[in-house]
Formats: sequence, structure tokens, C-alpha cells
Amino acid sequence: AMRIREAGNRRFMDLHVLVPDTWTVKRGDTLWDIACELYGDGTKWRGIAEKNGITDPRTLQIGRVLAL
Repeated sequence: AMRIREAGNRRFMDLHVLVPDTWTVKRGDTLWDIACELYGDGTKWRGIAEKNGITDPRTLQIGRVLAL
């Protein structure tokens, strides 16, 4: 959902993006790509890794369900 608010003569857009609770890893997925798709920022991959106990992001298994 998007909401526009005004402050003085400036307009601001508040974006509320719905992110799922989980993500099922597919062939070719990387934590970077998942973070880009869900959060618009690949550097947030570390948060996904930490939340899921992933110490080596190169070992993502297809079918694994990640908590977000």
C-alpha cells in the first residue's frame, strides 16, 4: 500500500511492502537475490542468513524454507 502525506510544501510517500513470512529456495536463488527481491537491498542478505542459522550462504539447498 502506498500513502502520500504532506509536510509543509513537501510531499512524502510512505511505502508499505508486504514481505512473506517464509521463502522456499528455488534453483539459482542466492541470499543476495532474495534480499533484493524482497527488500530492494541485497546487502540485507546477512539478516536472512542470521535468522536461519546459515553460516555459508553458498550452501543453500533447493527446497529449504527460509524464515524472513
